[in-house]
Amino acid sequence: FKKLTTQLAARNSPTKIQDRKDWVIKWSATDMNYLENCIFIDESRFNINMRPPNGWLLKGKPAVTDIPTDRAVSHTVLSTITAKFVVSMELRKRGLKTDQN
Repeated sequence: FKKLTTQLAARNSPTKIQDRKDWVIKWSATDMNYLENCIFIDESRFNINMRPPNGWLLKGKPAVTDIPTDRAVSHTVLSTITAKFVVSMELRKRGLKTDQN
């Protein structure tokens, strides 16, 4: 009996891994000092694909289960932060309406 960890099915796809690598290379080549002159704006949605934390797996297999996607109308937290403090935070109870939703 193992504790399961969920992850999006496309999380470790070759395309997604290459996108992450390209992003790191692009921003590493700049002279940006994110500790001093950057504000980060982020959107965090609540996990709507809750699963039981335990499950039966074969011996030697990782305790990871794929979930289809996390798209749905949900609660969203919008935040603006710097490396030193939180600038603002807002809770949207119906989520955000974007091209991605």
